[in-house]
Amino acid sequence: MAIQLYKAGDSHEVRGIKCEVANFKPAELEARLAEGWAKSPEDIGNGDKQEEIKEAEEELFEEEIDPAEVRERAKVAGIEGWEKKRIKTLINELGE
Repeated sequence: MAIQLYKAGDSHEVRGIKCEVANFKPAELEARLAEGWAKSPEDIGNGDKQEEIKEAEEELFEEEIDPAEVRERAKVAGIEGWEKKRIKTLINELGE
């Protein structure tokens, strides 16, 4: 079984939204969401926003912060929208 995720791009058009589409194993879901993939094309935003998110997450990687770990902590803490919010936002909401 595979899950289909979406990212800003122009290789496909789904429900009128240009995007990249890829299939992943369900076990990869959290990691792929942390990389900027989305569960639906409506959630990807525009390309500029996705690029901004990617740059911010790259900065976090340089600081040795694991986005998947931050998302898990946010999920456990009950932060609404933990699966879609930017890592920096989640860190702020977690008070770290």
